[in-house]
Amino acid sequence: MTAIDQLSGTALGQYELRELLGQGGMGAVYRAHQPTLNREVAIKLLKVQPAGYLERFTREAQTAATLEHPHIVAVHDFGHQMLPDESEVYYIVMRLLTGGSLADRLQDGGRLTLAETLVLLTQLASALDYAHERGVIHRDIKPGNVMFDAQGSAYLVDFGIARLTNVDTLTETGTAIGTPGFMAPEQWRGETVTPAADQYALGVLVYRMLTGNMPFSGESPYTLMYQHLNEQPTPPQGFRADISAAVARVLQRVLAKQPEERYPTISEFAKAFRAAMEAQDDLKTVPITVKPVQRIDLDAPTLPPITLPSAAPAALQRKFPWAALIVVMIPLLLIFMLLSQPGAAPIVTPTTTLSSAPATPAASATFLIVVNPVEAATVDALSSIIDDNPDQARAYFNRGSAFIMFSDCVDAIPDFTRALELDSDYDLAYISRAYCYSQTGEARKGA
Repeated sequence: MTAIDQLSGTALGQYELRELLGQGGMGAVYRAHQPTLNREVAIKLLKVQPAGYLERFTREAQTAATLEHPHIVAVHDFGHQMLPDESEVYYIVMRLLTGGSLADRLQDGGRLTLAETLVLLTQLASALDYAHERGVIHRDIKPGNVMFDAQGSAYLVDFGIARLTNVDTLTETGTAIGTPGFMAPEQWRGETVTPAADQYALGVLVYRMLTGNMPFSGESPYTLMYQHLNEQPTPPQGFRADISAAVARVLQRVLAKQPEERYPTISEFAKAFRAAMEAQDDLKTVPITVKPVQRIDLDAPTLPPITLPSAAPAALQRKFPWAALIVVMIPLLLIFMLLSQPGAAPIVTPTTTLSSAPATPAASATFLIVVNPVEAATVDALSSIIDDNPDQARAYFNRGSAFIMFSDCVDAIPDFTRALELDSDYDLAYISRAYCYSQTGEARKGA
């Protein structure tokens, strides 16, 4: 199959690919020439081409082409073509913008002034509300999808591209689509996406433009998922002294965990941001109210050392370099969640020591279920615990966690689902299942 970044000089329909401008996870972008109109255009080639892709590609491209707004890049054409090696390529033809991207301006911790941020926010808010009024949700707001023309005006690109590269149907829920650092909590949960998700992502972008930092900075998708679902971002004044408390309150609302707690529209967000900027100077001294971040009690009993199971080392580490972090997080967060939930059953402290614990695999796993579930001897041992405790949500959660450690998210999903059926408030099972959805592309059914 021809590499998608090796097509300079290739003709796609009436277009001649001339120069590779960039490439990423979704495909590659070329500068191309359209001889019929004697103009330069940008052409995006898409990598993902599953069975039945043409129908959804056509539908999404046609939808994107209907968006005519001063701050949405115009889609001129689209198509698909067989290459000489008989591989198929899908492409979208767009206006060529020569002013670079917002990612270029923000690289190496760069940031914008408050005035620059307001101008950019106003332009993007207008574009997104226009699209939302027509039933189109972007789903992947990020610096790389904000481009500039030669005069410095901003344009949103890639409407619908995030869904085009997801292999499930257009209407299914349960699949997380987007860039992890910018994804709203409801996207992580696999829920139906609404315009509020675009608003949240734009809020993350504004936070990044103002502070030079992301509101959440986990080093793995799993950590980011937990932060977006549960934690509050660092108040932006911690990174920049000239951000008033009024501006910080606006960012706090746009980054609310629940969609209904954000602004009614993105333009309302932009108006609130402008009003906060224009507020009197004495508002800068008003303290911002931030919900306390729940953290693990450092004075809690120390857990035994946690290591990867001997049966899942090198291959697992290569495929999931952050797997060790998951091993640490799951048991710690499990105990934390149990301690923090009102009315939760107390954790049973085993009276035996490791040296005197029963020697059989099932008995050893029973001992470890409270202390260190991921170190249980085998999946079989955890299965026998389920046989003995079929109504215990934690037993299913533990086995699902073990499946993750063995790179088996497919088998983990039913266990997390069963745990949630037994305990609908089991937050860690919810988070873990969402993580598995994001890895497998499987759509949630029912719950």
